[in-house]
Amino acid sequence: MIYLKRPRKGVSRITLIVLVIIIIIAIVAAYTFLSRTSILTTPTTSSKIYRVAYLSWDLSIGGGFFVNLTNTLQAVLSTYNISLTIFYASDPSTQTSQVQALLSASPPYDAVIISALDYNAIIPSNILLNQHNIPVFYLCCGPNETKLANQGGSYISLVEQDNVESAAQEAKFLINYFELHNYQKPYTIVILNGALSTTPAVQRAEGFHEVLDPLIANGTVKIISEQYGDWTTPTAKTQMDNILAANPNTPIDGVLAAQDAIAIGAIDALSAAGKLNNPTVVVGHDCTPAGIQALRSGQMLACEINTGSQQAYWMGQIVANYLLRGLKPSIHDLNVLAGVATTSNVTAASYLPALPLGLYPNGANVLPHTYQAAISTSGNQPSDIHYISSTTSSLFIVEMSVIEDLEKVSYLFST
Repeated sequence: MIYLKRPRKGVSRITLIVLVIIIIIAIVAAYTFLSRTSILTTPTTSSKIYRVAYLSWDLSIGGGFFVNLTNTLQAVLSTYNISLTIFYASDPSTQTSQVQALLSASPPYDAVIISALDYNAIIPSNILLNQHNIPVFYLCCGPNETKLANQGGSYISLVEQDNVESAAQEAKFLINYFELHNYQKPYTIVILNGALSTTPAVQRAEGFHEVLDPLIANGTVKIISEQYGDWTTPTAKTQMDNILAANPNTPIDGVLAAQDAIAIGAIDALSAAGKLNNPTVVVGHDCTPAGIQALRSGQMLACEINTGSQQAYWMGQIVANYLLRGLKPSIHDLNVLAGVATTSNVTAASYLPALPLGLYPNGANVLPHTYQAAISTSGNQPSDIHYISSTTSSLFIVEMSVIEDLEKVSYLFST
């Protein structure tokens, strides 16, 4: 009997060990599955208050664009109990000094978000932050990516408007307007760009010329003047004054402005010369508060929607996912794209456009369509945008003919 019992006891122990291993594997697999399907969405419990620094442009630049941007970013991060400190600057050297100063902050910052005033000048600061192991994010205005990579620098993510495509939309709108209203060819156009040292100015100029260059070549369009400025109304007004003085007998059909503050400067100059809408129409970019006011009054024909709130919303989600959940976008640079608001459809500019609606994986949080909906939902975890399958893109819909480049704005996140 003794020899019979010993094998049974051995088998029992082996069976028990195997069962324990199976249970552990099952628990791990179940947890992994639940996490992947977003049934478990609560971030790791931590008493840590994360601190984030944001290097913004001075609020006087851009006609209110950065007011919308900073307010939304502050509000989004605060819903996750993430502390945001904003540093304002009107020149690249100030941003350099700000980075050097924040490195000595105590407690240290957990991440830095940058809107670069100069896409080359910001590179040494980026590399310095990398050396101190502080994650870097870019919002609205990124670095010279090729130069940064060549010098060994990196950043986690960039969120900006699709500046090339948005400027192309702006130019197409103006050309279509001329065609619909039987303007005489060649259509005469002035282009007023932003600061050449910034990525939005470079990219928007590219978008303008993507549409206009073929039309210039076939004689449909004639560029009277193209200028780069500094994103401010006074500079744009001076430039437009000079263009009018240099072309006293040349009718100018339209002005393509790379930003609403620039458009307002052109409007002021044209109004003083008695040529606003007589015949010159102005199209702006961003739909800032001043731009919307100009739309409502009929001074500005249209503006490309880019209020800043949308970019800030996504940036807040990305930073929160990164800090609270250790997640980062699988798409390095996220581009948002809206559409054109006109005098007759000015309300389109007041919405937070192009947040996706549609079907989501089982158990995932439904991504709110507006920022207001986001902050009214219960709980303080980032939206589960990393669980959205690329196959759902065909199910996304948008309101009021606001469009989005779903191929570029891929809301896939990975660990």
